[in-house]
Amino acid sequence: MKNLFYSMVLALCWQSNLSAQETFYVSSSGSDDNPGTKEQPWYSLNADNWTDGCTIIVLDEIYLDPVIDVSKEATIKEVTIKGGSPEAAIMGVNDDEFNDGEMNVSSFFDLKRVKLNLEDITLKNLHRDGGTGSGGMIYVDPYSELNLNNVVVRNGVVTTGVNCRGGAICSEGKLVVKNTIFEGCKAYQGGAVCLRESENPIYARFEDCIFRNNETGDGVAENGSGAAGGALYIEGMEMDITFDKCYFDSNVATNTARNATGGGIRLFLNEECDANVTFMNCTVSNNKSVGASGFMHWARCEQGNVNLKFVNNVFYKNRTEGPQANLITSQKPAPTVGMSGSFVFVNNTSMMNNTGVDGLVQTDQNAINFSDFGGDFDLVFVNNIMLDCMIEPIDKGDGTMVDQLGWGWSIREKDARSTGEYIIKNNLIDGVGGAYDATWGAGFLYHFNNEDIATANNNKSVRGKSTDQKLKQVGINRKLTEPIEGIPYIEINDPEGYAIDNGVSSLIYKGEELIPQTDIRGVAKTGNSRDLGAFEYNGVVSSVNEFKVDSQVHVYLNHLTGILYFSEEVASVQMYTSFGMPCIPSAVNVTSVNIQNLEKGIYIVRIVDKNGKVYSEKILK
Repeated sequence: MKNLFYSMVLALCWQSNLSAQETFYVSSSGSDDNPGTKEQPWYSLNADNWTDGCTIIVLDEIYLDPVIDVSKEATIKEVTIKGGSPEAAIMGVNDDEFNDGEMNVSSFFDLKRVKLNLEDITLKNLHRDGGTGSGGMIYVDPYSELNLNNVVVRNGVVTTGVNCRGGAICSEGKLVVKNTIFEGCKAYQGGAVCLRESENPIYARFEDCIFRNNETGDGVAENGSGAAGGALYIEGMEMDITFDKCYFDSNVATNTARNATGGGIRLFLNEECDANVTFMNCTVSNNKSVGASGFMHWARCEQGNVNLKFVNNVFYKNRTEGPQANLITSQKPAPTVGMSGSFVFVNNTSMMNNTGVDGLVQTDQNAINFSDFGGDFDLVFVNNIMLDCMIEPIDKGDGTMVDQLGWGWSIREKDARSTGEYIIKNNLIDGVGGAYDATWGAGFLYHFNNEDIATANNNKSVRGKSTDQKLKQVGINRKLTEPIEGIPYIEINDPEGYAIDNGVSSLIYKGEELIPQTDIRGVAKTGNSRDLGAFEYNGVVSSVNEFKVDSQVHVYLNHLTGILYFSEEVASVQMYTSFGMPCIPSAVNVTSVNIQNLEKGIYIVRIVDKNGKVYSEKILK
C-alpha cells in the first residue's frame, strides 16, 4: 500500500541550516530527518525545507499525497524537480493500486504565484477523489508558470468533485511543455490538459509532445460547454497557443450522456476574443468523438479577432459518430459578421477523414464543416493535399452496400460570405461542398467548382476516381510512416506523382512568409517548388521498416531481468520509442543497459560502435 506524505504547504519558515543548500535528493529509502544530500536523501519531497531556486532530484519512485500547495504568501519563487534516474517518478498510487481503482485525496501541485520546472521525470497514477479545484495532477494559477521538459505524464484522472478540468494539468497561467508525453489521462473537460483564461490571457507552448489515448470522462464544471476535448479543452477570450512537432493519436470524447465533442481539442472562444492558435509540423490521427468533430470542435465568437493557422501537418483517419465533421467543426446559427481574422491552411496532408473507419457507416460526413462566416475574415488554402472522400462502397454489415461519397471539405456561404481575402491556390482535392449564393461572388466553393478560377489558381480535383487511383496519381502512401526519430507522417513515394513540385514556393501574407521551407520532418525544399502536402520528396526512404542496417554488434534482451546486452562494448547507446521520443538517458562505453522499467512496446536502439559506425535495431519488449 502507498505511504502518505505529510501535508506540504509552501508558506514556509526556512530552517537556517538549509538556507544555503541549493540541491536536495529524495529516495524511497531515505528519511525526512536526513539533510537531503545524495548520500543521505529525504524520503519525501519535504517541501517545508525547500529554498527559493532550489533543485529537487528524485532518485526512484516516490508517493505524493496530499497536495503540495505552492501558495502566494510563500517566499519561494521558483523550484525545479527533476529525475536522477530512468525510474524516477512521482505517483499517487502504484500501478496495481491504480488499476484496482484506488483513489487519491488531492492533486500533486497547486501553483500560486510561483514558477515550477519539471524535468526528466514521470508523473503517474493519480485518480483524484472529489475536491473543488481544477487540474487532476497540477493546477497553475493566473500568476504562475509551469515548465515541463522530457516528462511522461500518465494516468491523471479527475471525474468526481467540482471543476473536473484537465486530468493532468489545468493552467490559467503560463505553460511551456517540451518533449513530453501525455497518456491515459481523463477528465470532463480536457482529458489531459485544460487551458482557461481567468485573470490573464492564456499562454501555452507545446513542442515535441505526444497526446495519446486520453479521453473525456464523467463529471461537472461550474462553467463551460460540457464534456469536450479528449486531449485538451481551451476556453478564453485572449490566447496565444502554439503546437509544434506534436502528435495527437487516439484521443477520444466518448461519454455519450454528455454528447462529448472534440476527440482531440475543444476550442471555446468567448466574445470579444483575441485568439491566436497555431499548429505546425504536427500529426493528428485516429482521434474520435461521439458528439461532433473528430479532432477539433471550434466554438467561434460572434465578435472578436481569431487567427487559426495550420502549416505542415498531417490529418489522418479522424472521425466522429455525431452529426458534424470528422476533423474540424465550426457551426453557428447565424453568420458571424463581427468576427475578423483568418483561417490559414498551408502545406497540409489531410487523408481519409471521411471514411468508414473501423467499419462505421458514414454516408454524409465531411472532414471540415464551417457555417457562414461573414465579417472581415480571410480564408487561405495553399499547397494542400485533401483526400478525404472515399468512393468505394462498404458493406453495412447485412450485405447492403453503402456509397461513401460525401464532401471532404464543406464551407457554407449561403447567408453570408466573408468580406476578407481569399487565397486559394495549388490544392489537390477530391471533393468540396456546402451551400452558396452565387450573388456573393467568388467564394471558397468557386475556387474549386468554377473551372476557369480553379485552373487559374492550379486547384486540381481527383473526384470520381477510386482511392487507389487517387493515391497513384498523387504519388502518396496510404498509411502513416513511423520514422526512427520524430512523429509519423504520410510519405510521397513517386517522383512522377502530381504532388511533386506543384506547390507555391513563396507566399507573403500580412508580412509573413507562409510557405514552410522544410517539411514535417525538417527536410529542406528540393527542386524548384515546394511539393504539395506536408512531405517533401527527396528520394530518401525513412520509415522504421526500411531503416535497419546490418550490424556487427548483436543485441540481446533478457525478458526476465529487463537487461539489454551487446555482443561487444559499444561507444554509446540511445533508445527511442517508435514515435522517436528518447526513453532512457544515453549510455557510453557499456556492454549492457537496464530497460526493465520501460513499458511493453516497440523500441529503437541506436548504437555507435568503437569505430564510430552507427547502427539501429528495432526490439520488442
